[in-house]
Amino acid sequence: MPKVSIVLTTYNSEQYIEQSLDSVMAQTLADWECVIVDDGSRDRTLSILMSRANADTRIIVVPNARNEGPGPARNRGIAQTHGEWVAFLDADDWWENDRLEEIVRYGAMQHLDVVLDDLILNDESKPGVTRLWTETKPHMRRYLGQTITLSDLCGTSLSSFHPVVRRSVLVTSKIRYPDIRRSEDFGFLFELSIAGYTIGVYPGAKYHYRVRNSGKGLAMYRGIWLSRKKYAHQIRTEHQHHNWMPPKEINKTLHALQRQSRMGYRMYVLRKLLNIVAPSPSLKNPILKAYRFFTKF
Repeated sequence: MPKVSIVLTTYNSEQYIEQSLDSVMAQTLADWECVIVDDGSRDRTLSILMSRANADTRIIVVPNARNEGPGPARNRGIAQTHGEWVAFLDADDWWENDRLEEIVRYGAMQHLDVVLDDLILNDESKPGVTRLWTETKPHMRRYLGQTITLSDLCGTSLSSFHPVVRRSVLVTSKIRYPDIRRSEDFGFLFELSIAGYTIGVYPGAKYHYRVRNSGKGLAMYRGIWLSRKKYAHQIRTEHQHHNWMPPKEINKTLHALQRQSRMGYRMYVLRKLLNIVAPSPSLKNPILKAYRFFTKF
């Protein structure tokens, strides 16, 4: 049994997948398997993956005949894992060489079920310039090195961090990614947290996140708005089943979800307005100012 199973999902990722896989191969913790689910790519991604798998038996390629989305693809990868821990990597991102070693060590030392870490942001429009996620959102720094509550998760952007999870948790709980195109990361962590599993944040950043100008903002904010609304309703209707959680924490969580849902709705509307008034600077500038203000949170 490997120490870590890596679940990596790809879709038309020929431009990025080599760098992502190189970071896996360079890990100081070499006891891993990498399950790669190619989610119906139409470019050279699958042929690149097969070449890598032929060169290293630790790499297992699972092709999907059609594109199913990130949640189902990750779930298919989880079903093929055997490791003590399961780590998730996106095809256009990459890791520091010691990420697995550091995250697993920290998780074992702190007796955590799930470990998150800060992101190193790499903006494609500014080559060579990096920033930490917690530098763009300073209020998030207080969670580094801490165990987080459900209300912490629901009231912040902590779900942007990529989890490393004990496989025994996934086997026992049967919790998987929801079959949605946006906010599936939040849904996965929400279910783990509400089930009572311990989530902690490593006091550092080992995950390189590629910031791409892909025009997904509108869909992303719509996902935040609707998913937080959905999970608030879930807590209201099912909170009696989660009697481990004090009423005060339930109320804090509901308040956090409602606040985030409103924020997502505002950002969705502002982004839509930006698209409409783009040719007019006199209308665009005040909307852009409001948009930048809300993205701080």
